[in-house]
Amino acid sequence: METKELMTTDFDRKLDVLMEGNRAGRLERYPWVGARYAGQAPKVLVLGDSHYATDGNEFSQEALEELLEKDATRAVVDCAITSDAPWRMFAGLYSLFGKDSLESRNDFWSKIAFYNFIQRVMRARDERPAYEDFMNAWKCLSGLSDVLLPDFCLFIGTRSETGIEGVGEGNYAIRQDDSVYINGFPREGWFLSAGGRRVPFIAIHHTSMGFSPSHWQAYLEDKIPSVMRQLRK
Repeated sequence: METKELMTTDFDRKLDVLMEGNRAGRLERYPWVGARYAGQAPKVLVLGDSHYATDGNEFSQEALEELLEKDATRAVVDCAITSDAPWRMFAGLYSLFGKDSLESRNDFWSKIAFYNFIQRVMRARDERPAYEDFMNAWKCLSGLSDVLLPDFCLFIGTRSETGIEGVGEGNYAIRQDDSVYINGFPREGWFLSAGGRRVPFIAIHHTSMGFSPSHWQAYLEDKIPSVMRQLRK
């Protein structure tokens, strides 16, 4: 992964200065912001889970140093766009939205914003974020939402509900949707940004393992048809 010269140019740096002032939490890496994201309706922020500083299953100091760079997430996305064999998380995401070509991937990424929710880099594949990591992640998202102004957030993975108390008492609602089980129950709810914007979200089963794109497509098309129409076209 190389962060110095990104091959893909279809992203927006205009908000970088504002993101530096994210007042609700520490943002370690800039999100990917698609070049067309600001003009989308609705604006969709997709949240992955964590970055891992590993080479195979072993900790890698070189990988850690790369992931501590501000453009690291953007470099990861760049690899996911151009790779013939993207990481399983991204492969599942492409299947969910029907993006099976380089052209369609570029179109998809130009429309959305994306970053990994947990800010601390994991040092082993089996390391799990601590409760404090989730609390800090929600605080960070709360502040960042006043910069990115998402209309909707899609979480890849349901454990992100942990620590939602970090946005403050009375500033969120979340429930498990027991009406459907697709390798897990979805979560849905809303949170208030640091500036008081109400942002709805859904958290689905992680796209990297045991993921059924067709079942989750059907679920999301029922729950968020406008988002699905926008991102699948």
